[in-house]
Amino acid sequence: MNEESVLFLDVDGVLNSDKTKCVSPSGFAGVSSNKVKLLRKLIDTFFPEGVKIVLSSTWRLNLDDEDGDYLKRRLWQQKLLIYDVTPNTGNDLERGLQIKMWLKENPDMKCLMILDDESFEDIVNDRELNACFVKTDSKTGLTQATIENLKLFCAEWLISKRA
Repeated sequence: MNEESVLFLDVDGVLNSDKTKCVSPSGFAGVSSNKVKLLRKLIDTFFPEGVKIVLSSTWRLNLDDEDGDYLKRRLWQQKLLIYDVTPNTGNDLERGLQIKMWLKENPDMKCLMILDDESFEDIVNDRELNACFVKTDSKTGLTQATIENLKLFCAEWLISKRA
């Protein structure tokens, strides 16, 4: 079986920051075009064969309303599509559980990255999920420095595997 790569994406604190000036149609913090460009760069750098974006953010609960349409339009500016969303367990603090449930329902998919600004306990305490976890700073969102640090980490990891 050929596994497909999955990136679990949070929105707030990743695709926006404390400095984001744009707002969503309902008045919440919007999605920065620059952050979406950085997401495209991250995907092109680490997933040259492609990756499925699964929305793990609370934005997934409103994907069919005007904020959801707004998010989809912002992502599409960089030719990015939302493939799916994680299930709603009724508790937003169970992000790791939601990701595990989604992966169980989609056994042909492999989690390669969880991009989030919050360190959910059920992700950090799970060895498999924590290995995929990339934390952004909610004050800055996704940055070029995040991508550069990931490159450095991956290079060091590859060198250690060859030694």
